[in-house]
Amino acid sequence: MTGWLVLIDCSNKVGVDNHSSFGYSLSTCRDAVIAKKCAPDGFFYYSENYNGQCSCATDSCAKRVHNAVYNIYEIVPDAPPTGLDMTVDFAEVGLAGAKAVEVMDIWAEASVGTHEQRFTAANVAVHGTAFLRLTPKPKA
Repeated sequence: MTGWLVLIDCSNKVGVDNHSSFGYSLSTCRDAVIAKKCAPDGFFYYSENYNGQCSCATDSCAKRVHNAVYNIYEIVPDAPPTGLDMTVDFAEVGLAGAKAVEVMDIWAEASVGTHEQRFTAANVAVHGTAFLRLTPKPKA
């Protein structure tokens, strides 16, 4: 992934896909904006509360008058992550007897590998969730 985010507030957006894009997480929205190059200055809009809407920002909002507040983010390569790291200890969720646990990220529809004892979901958006499927592998 390229670049983290800085939050700016203003009313300023145009859709990533057909002017309304839904179902994104903050990091997948950032990645879509980078891939589509629709925000050449690195500014985009994301709303978790509005079904994961992702849109490119038309400018940096520097000269905007605020009549409504949207979360406009700026992609900044050296900025620290905006989310939190969340750890699940397998013993605490009843998987103490497993040799290892296969972890599937349901939002990303991808495996994140086999882990022992615990798994940490990195950079989970504030007020966000990590949606995981844990499949224990029996001890040999």
